Amino acid sequence: MENFGNRLYKSTQDVKILLFVQGEMAQLSYQAFDAYAELVKKEESDKISITYPIGFRADNTPINSTQEYTKEHLIQRYEYLALDKLPLDGIYQLVTLMETLFGEIIRMTLIEFPGKIGNKRKIDSELALSASSIDEIKISIVNSILNELAYKNPKDYAEEFNKYIGINLLESPPITSTLNSKRLETSTSTIEELLMKFTCQKLQH
Repeated sequence: MENFGNRLYKSTQDVKILLFVQGEMAQLSYQAFDAYAELVKKEESDKISITYPIGFRADNTPINSTQEYTKEHLIQRYEYLALDKLPLDGIYQLVTLMETLFGEIIRMTLIEFPGKIGNKRKIDSELALSASSIDEIKISIVNSILNELAYKNPKDYAEEFNKYIGINLLESPPITSTLNSKRLETSTSTIEELLMKFTCQKLQH
């Protein structure tokens, strides 16, 4: 049977893989935008028509719209996609991944160690009377905690995360530089902790 440590490790590893996938997708998208911009530059005509679907009919055939661009304007649009929108969308994706991971870590930890919740939290009497098991009550309490955390600002969220998990997301991990080998060595922090701390620090700014 998979234990708590294995489940936590798997969740962390899954998100770490997705973080690298996001980086890969961003690079591929940038290269695609750049390649198409180069093709546009080679066009002889200064006017370029682009057709794209804006909806679908009842028979599932596309409703197309055609827009005419000047070569300069179209290149500017692709530069905006590559240099402005792509990085911004990438940050949103990274933040979403890390928020999901943080929430999953809190969920798994509190369900495994309900004593961390504390005995001052009140529960609805209807929930207590209608629940079919203690586990159902426990899960409901954990869900309510996660819902409350979702509305907190990054600093308060980090403080709550530290209270439940014992990791200070706002603390810079100790990093030392070895000048001779030019290698970075991290002390006790793992790669997963560094990723989480880095993301939260970005949110704080």
